[in-house]
Amino acid sequence: MKTWTLTRKVLFVSAILAGFAGIYPVSYSLCPDWKVTVVDASGAPVPGMTVRRSCNDYSSASSGLEDDAITDEGGKAAFARRRVRSPVFLRWEGNVVSVVSQGVHASFGRHSYVFAFGRGLEGSPVVDGYVEDWTGWSEHMESRIVAKPVQPISPIKQTGDR
Repeated sequence: MKTWTLTRKVLFVSAILAGFAGIYPVSYSLCPDWKVTVVDASGAPVPGMTVRRSCNDYSSASSGLEDDAITDEGGKAAFARRRVRSPVFLRWEGNVVSVVSQGVHASFGRHSYVFAFGRGLEGSPVVDGYVEDWTGWSEHMESRIVAKPVQPISPIKQTGDR
């Protein structure tokens, strides 16, 4: 009969603890606390605009979340932080499933963004020439959206039309 050495005991106990840690749901932010100001091209606040926040955690393989807020007289809208609970193993599994199902197009981690629309206007917050988004590093975001007139979609030219 083999006796358990101290090293084997430590490895066995460590594996058991890692297993329990992996199935225990951990709480984390899916979306940050986000304050948005919507203005027109002249910088005047735009009341009555719909601001939509979209949040997703591509690592947990769960569906995302969208919520809306309407700007007040000062063109301001706010969203509260959203927290979710998920086991660590589920998030690891989500990464593997993402790679297997999407290959080089796979996405990982948390991702959120906001945009505004309504009253014939639309816009997204732009920082340094790029649409601003959140990838999980800050618990609070503040964005400024310059709403511009919606560009009409031109009709699609049918094959054979001259």
